[in-house]
Amino acid sequence: MARPLHDPQQRFYEQVEGIRAADFQVEVGPPGTEQDRRATPRYLVEPGFVLVREADLPAVRSRLTLRGDEEIKRAPGVARLPTDAKAGQDPDVFHNHLVTITPVNSCPADEPTLPPRSKRDPVELVTPPAYHDAEAGQGVDVLVVDTGLLSEYREFGPISDIVGDLRDQPPPGTITQYYGHGTFIAGVLRNVAPGVNLRVSGALQHAGSLSEFDLGRILLDELPADGPWPAIISLSAGAPTVDDQPLVGLEEFVRKLVDEHPETVLVAAAGNDGEPSQPFWPAALAPRYADSRAIVAVGALREDEAGRACFSNCGEWVSVYAAGERLVNIFATGRYENVHDVTRDCRYHVGYNPLYPGCTCVTAGVQGAAVDFDGYARWSGTSFATPIVAGRIARCMDLDGVKRTSREAAQYLLSRRTHTIRDGADGRPLPVLFEEDRQP
Repeated sequence: MARPLHDPQQRFYEQVEGIRAADFQVEVGPPGTEQDRRATPRYLVEPGFVLVREADLPAVRSRLTLRGDEEIKRAPGVARLPTDAKAGQDPDVFHNHLVTITPVNSCPADEPTLPPRSKRDPVELVTPPAYHDAEAGQGVDVLVVDTGLLSEYREFGPISDIVGDLRDQPPPGTITQYYGHGTFIAGVLRNVAPGVNLRVSGALQHAGSLSEFDLGRILLDELPADGPWPAIISLSAGAPTVDDQPLVGLEEFVRKLVDEHPETVLVAAAGNDGEPSQPFWPAALAPRYADSRAIVAVGALREDEAGRACFSNCGEWVSVYAAGERLVNIFATGRYENVHDVTRDCRYHVGYNPLYPGCTCVTAGVQGAAVDFDGYARWSGTSFATPIVAGRIARCMDLDGVKRTSREAAQYLLSRRTHTIRDGADGRPLPVLFEEDRQP
């Protein structure tokens, strides 16, 4: 008897359970979606609160009834109001979306798995391999906004000298979901550009999630109020929105980035929804600033790099695609239990054969199975394609004897170090990094 098709929303709701267990109040949208499992979830919002631009706050307060159980919170350019009124009923009132490590799946494209069996040292299996020039990217300041660093990160030579927030520790010998995500990204970035000055923020360490209001506030808190920002900010998180419009909670951060810090480029993940049309913010802002290259949106290629990974969002707003399936890099030591289950068919293409043989959906582990890690893992997601592009931009800032700003380097990379391939599955044109430029 044929195995029935999987529930395409099961993984999503398992992730929602984890987010709620971390004390995040979230509501699945569109309204009524959670009661109808046949419906496709599109976004997550914080119930009972709305966002209002600071300039509109006096007028909006006169129109809204606010609850007395919470105070109004303010961040640069925006305020969070406690109210039972619904966003959308007033043109100046907006949802407070949940920003996560590349949702709607609210997580990387797959769960960490063991690296390939080999007699070689795991260090020799890391991907992308360590760049041949140990000084590439030297002096370039990079900020990674993610889940923070493992306490043992200094044991790994390539990242032993970086700085950042240590993330909360699980019980000894235990690896929880998202644990090691930020450290893995740091390892990927340092492989690509060994010389960069790297700092890792732990803003997203709680279930890989944060409201757009809090993320906008934390980003501006982490960045200098006076003086230059880092040359590159790498962000492997974002959100789709109710109305497919940009996140209001990040407006002030984006304004400062674009208008006041021309020395900085934001490299943002395109998201893991397998979505060909719904934009994912802030990455989807990239075309708006294509002339300045203030923002670069990064999609993921499948393991053989013959097309996009099934989980990668795609569309004209994606600036470039880089390797993002089954990368091997630094991870935690301990036991991890799989949260999700293998499926017969690709969860991004329900009812059809996998987009390509061996996609991460049909090769996943069994739910509840325990996996013992020893410092390295294999993992997939646009999360991990993003630091590849960030590192390549850093390398282009001093290439062939020419000094460039990070935005000039981003323009150089996207115009001179990419080419277009046709997706092996559906023929979609994809701008990808030159393969021959990744290694000597």
